[in-house]
Amino acid sequence: MLLDGVGALLDSGRPSAAITVLDEGIERAGDDPALQLHLRHKLGAALFYAGEYRRAAAVLDAVGREYLRFRAPNNPDVLECAYQAGYAYAECGKTRKALAQLRFYVLNVGMSGGDATARDVLETRFVVGQLLAADGRPDEALAELRAVRPLLVGAFGVDSIQVHNLDKQAARLESAP
Repeated sequence: MLLDGVGALLDSGRPSAAITVLDEGIERAGDDPALQLHLRHKLGAALFYAGEYRRAAAVLDAVGREYLRFRAPNNPDVLECAYQAGYAYAECGKTRKALAQLRFYVLNVGMSGGDATARDVLETRFVVGQLLAADGRPDEALAELRAVRPLLVGAFGVDSIQVHNLDKQAARLESAP
């Protein structure tokens, strides 16, 4: 019932209320580590949805590490935590942590056979390229962008905004001193 209530709160645009309910639920689930972990996962996702990226990143990173103690790296819960934690870290300027999470996601999602779409992976690889550039690693960034470009062309078309944005990013990196 708690998760249904949280879902309804999120669907109605009330993420702060959902976060409060999850925080209280986590406290009440103290004797059930599996339920507590599941609720913390949902809390991290709610925080991400609410734009509370610093807290979301910390929660999702911790939950993902805990999941890895008893689940495979390509488990959907592990992958979701890495994906959301990576984007949350990127939003709050923690480039290296974002890179670690997003690279983990890209590396393991291909083996999952799960819900991840090719678009998610391609867009994440583009973000990895941007993060590498922001981290002062232009050669690695260019290599990533060049590797993902033909895949973006295949998925979105040569005239797509995705390919156009990638080309602009690559041109900036190539012209930088």
